[in-house]
Amino acid sequence: DYENALHAGFHEVELIPLHVREYYKTLDDLLALLYKTPILDDFSEVDGIISERKEIDLDLLNEYVDSHTNEKGIVLVRRYYGITAKK
Repeated sequence: DYENALHAGFHEVELIPLHVREYYKTLDDLLALLYKTPILDDFSEVDGIISERKEIDLDLLNEYVDSHTNEKGIVLVRRYYGITAKK
């Protein structure tokens, strides 16, 4: 991460935002991602066991799906950061 790069002696360390558009064909496909990836707090699957300590708001999810669906599917924009540095 950024701090580790600085501590390792790198200079001109820069965080570069990356925005990736992913498309899911169905709501079930999107839910599969939400189960497998810790995107939402307390809503994930660990070792095949689904943890739902906090229920997902299906009304809110359906609202998202309705407003973010196009001919390619349900759009989810994932935001990552890349790091560039010089040694």
